[in-house]
Amino acid sequence: MKTFRARILTLAAVVAILMAATFGAFLLPGHSTQHAAAVGATGYEGPGVRFTLVASAARTVTGVTPQVCGHGPYHRFAYQQVVTAASGTAPTLDTTIQHSIDNGANWYPLVTFTQRVATGTELKLYAEVDAATAQVVGDCLRLSYVITGTTPSFTFAVTEFAQ
Repeated sequence: MKTFRARILTLAAVVAILMAATFGAFLLPGHSTQHAAAVGATGYEGPGVRFTLVASAARTVTGVTPQVCGHGPYHRFAYQQVVTAASGTAPTLDTTIQHSIDNGANWYPLVTFTQRVATGTELKLYAEVDAATAQVVGDCLRLSYVITGTTPSFTFAVTEFAQ
């Protein structure tokens, strides 16, 4: 006689599978609608989520991106900046990822990329640790960038992978 082992799925797992199959993305408990939009645009990748903080485009002036929320459940982060074009006289690009613990009322620097004067790619890693001195990542992130020079232009993108 053969023995069969049955797998039992929790109700939450069944709902998650059905929601993902039906809608492609869904709002998990504790996540914001902005997080759902970010996940819906790119989908889950492995055990984490990919967020686009700023899509690739040419930029000529200093700016700040809209906030992206939903980072609360994650503790390890990889941030990638890709600069595909740079022009102008003495152009510089300074980018900083900022985080907020109060839904965007106040912003604090989290990760600063190396100043760019030409094309290139940079990866920054950040992880929360269980220690008294650890910095906790706020639920909302945004990108602040400063462009200087004479008629400067940078084409760049910044993405985040969170686990």
